[in-house]
Amino acid sequence: MNRKNTTYLFITIILLILSGCQTNPPTSLNSEIKGNGKLFIKTTNVDSALIFVDNSFTNKYTPDTVTISEGAHIIELKKNGYSTYSRQVSIAANKADSLICSLDFLQNRVVLIEEFSNVSCVPCVATNKIMENLAKEYSSNLTIIKYSSNFPSANDPFYLANKSNCDAMMSYYKIISTPTVIVNGTVKPPASDSIKIKEAIQQELIKISQFDISLKDSISANDYFVIVNITNTDQAGINFDNLVLKTVLTEKEIEFTSPPGQSGELKFYNVCRSMLPNSNGTDIPDIKGTSKSYTFRFPLNSNWNKNMLKAIVFIQDKSSKTVYQAAFTK
Repeated sequence: MNRKNTTYLFITIILLILSGCQTNPPTSLNSEIKGNGKLFIKTTNVDSALIFVDNSFTNKYTPDTVTISEGAHIIELKKNGYSTYSRQVSIAANKADSLICSLDFLQNRVVLIEEFSNVSCVPCVATNKIMENLAKEYSSNLTIIKYSSNFPSANDPFYLANKSNCDAMMSYYKIISTPTVIVNGTVKPPASDSIKIKEAIQQELIKISQFDISLKDSISANDYFVIVNITNTDQAGINFDNLVLKTVLTEKEIEFTSPPGQSGELKFYNVCRSMLPNSNGTDIPDIKGTSKSYTFRFPLNSNWNKNMLKAIVFIQDKSSKTVYQAAFTK
């Protein structure tokens, strides 16, 4: 073979080899390699909610960032005491996005705040405002009772009108100063610290309620009636021999034309007007694992505004003072 033919054959072999190695780019969408994006997830009203992506737990808790493949995904956030949050999100490759949301409290959990105050207590003004704001913020999940004390002024009109119950509740909780705030019977955050009070409320709200309570109220002639239905849903850790049902009638809003005390306040909220059968409540040891109904009748006082009356009930351990559940008429 001459030199020219040898060169031609070599070039031909090289071309065949290159032709055999050639590949074409994929045309199927299914064969595309998808990228990942990042999603920062935060719950504004509570931390440490479990983060799920497409029904799989990510081993992460809010607030945190998760890496997710591009495309549509279902994000779920779960925490005891709160409703599950679910939302579909679209993730873009190599992009960072955020999901900011809040979790709804389970509606059957109601926290009780008992506030001790006095119309001549100047520091009580700030606490009363905090209570007013919290009642609006937590509306369905918080109820407040204001007991009046005999200090700094023994002439507090609310104390004089309900002296026996107020004295009994001050003795029960060993109240030595006003304002004092007690959350669910045992937690005493600083009365002037809205952040600490809110933290206490949220810690109680995340607990699973062991009782369901429903109320019905009515007014007939000169009496206010309230029917209380209770169902025990969980018996764990409860000494039923110590349980009492406390039933309180409050006046939601009372307004004066001139200040009744040295604090200068004109409006007062959630004032305790009466307790039945008294401040000790009703023993309910037989509620264990069952449902019961109770009826209470409050004789009306001509000084009360019928349109502002609200019944509040709560289940309490009379020794530890733990409040397991509360409810109020709407």
